[in-house]
Amino acid sequence: MHLREERHISTKLQGSDFLVRTAGTFQNSRSVVFAMEYLPGGDLYQRLSDKGTLSLRETVAWTAQAVLAIEDLHAKNIVHRDVKPENFLMGKSGTLKLTDFGFARELAPDERLYSQFGTPEYVAAEVLSGCGHGMPVDLWALGVLIYELLVGQTPFKSPSVEEMYERIATGDYAFPKPPASPACAAAEGSSSLKCLSSKVVGKSGSSLSNVHKGGVQKQAFSLKKSDSSLSATASKKGGLAMAVGPNGADHTRQQAEPAKSKQAQRQKQGMADSNNSHCGGGAQDPAAQSLVKALLCLDPSRRPSLPEVKRHPFFAGVDFDGLRAAVRAQADREEEEAVVAAAIEGGDVWVRGQPVVCQSDEINDNYGGVFVGF
Repeated sequence: MHLREERHISTKLQGSDFLVRTAGTFQNSRSVVFAMEYLPGGDLYQRLSDKGTLSLRETVAWTAQAVLAIEDLHAKNIVHRDVKPENFLMGKSGTLKLTDFGFARELAPDERLYSQFGTPEYVAAEVLSGCGHGMPVDLWALGVLIYELLVGQTPFKSPSVEEMYERIATGDYAFPKPPASPACAAAEGSSSLKCLSSKVVGKSGSSLSNVHKGGVQKQAFSLKKSDSSLSATASKKGGLAMAVGPNGADHTRQQAEPAKSKQAQRQKQGMADSNNSHCGGGAQDPAAQSLVKALLCLDPSRRPSLPEVKRHPFFAGVDFDGLRAAVRAQADREEEEAVVAAAIEGGDVWVRGQPVVCQSDEINDNYGGVFVGF
């Protein structure tokens, strides 16, 4: 059921520059494979773990693209339900795209969902309550995302999943105290971001660059309040591949190397105790705190809408129309370069909106067509 829904949703998202596109799907007797658009820059969580925290300027630039990704989803009446740094992949030019639609659902007007899926640190209060949830869960997750990028950890971080759920249900979180040491102020000042366009944010004559070139690490869970042994899913480097058995019972993602949990990564890198991760210079910004507080409102009906989020002072320096235009122009340039390169090398290329068609008889024989009996 989940795979069919993910496939259906993926086919509806081909026109957005802020959502990872599906190039094609196929299966054999053991696996169903989603061939996804390749983005070489790694994911947003890897960038965060490399730096500890992001500057206010950089956080605004990244989350502005996250807002447009969520906006494109919601415009098609689709709720993602697993918005988090691991699910934002970076293109070579610094564009950001939302991926992994395994928990996404298409909603009818006023429809509510009752299944408890998501990532514990990002799950909204109404999901845990079991009273039904909808589009506002993605706005809650956006608030958690902004907080984590600025502070270096999620707002409800706790020793156990059960305690974290209790804090989420009561809205028990706080912003870090202002930095006391000069090193913290220096850490905030040293973080820089070259932006897509002078119309997007910041000074003119710059472009997003220097994105992390590592692989993708992601972790998602089926939520159970009474069970802290949650099952994880993982992805492989540079792209996503989903594999299931013939009966669709196995939802484990394939990966090239063993996955590491967020907690293990942070303990290894010392993020939880590092001075930089808790300097929180950008987290002291009144506009940042105002937006996070609004997005983490326990009553989903009182959270700001996406248009209200875009008008919030936190994004005062962002021209969202200019951002869309800049990303579209960059995508056109990259697509043209790919077509030229393929022509020179005598290969094939996936042109926007045209899924890959398998031409190899050997592959067709091996995989038996596209989603046979699916």
